[in-house]
Amino acid sequence: MIIPHEILWLLLAAAVISGTGWFKFLYFISVGYGFSVAGCGAVMLVLFSGRMPPGCLLLCVLLIVYGCRLSGFLLFREIKSASYRFPL
Repeated sequence: MIIPHEILWLLLAAAVISGTGWFKFLYFISVGYGFSVAGCGAVMLVLFSGRMPPGCLLLCVLLIVYGCRLSGFLLFREIKSASYRFPL
């Protein structure tokens, strides 16, 4: 069972990581989202490391991989292609 202080840690991690949007506004909903998903997966690994069944462990690892892959793709696309570059 998730208790409230653990939910607050997840909320704090997502808010801080998606703060990349202060650099470019659209990063709130693109790069920030991907890294927030990865960050929440990492926070859950830390918070529940001693009492997590293997299926949940796999889910957390997949969230980290998915979030990094998504944000990495978006950053790479923006750097390499001027047509996808977000305006300031």
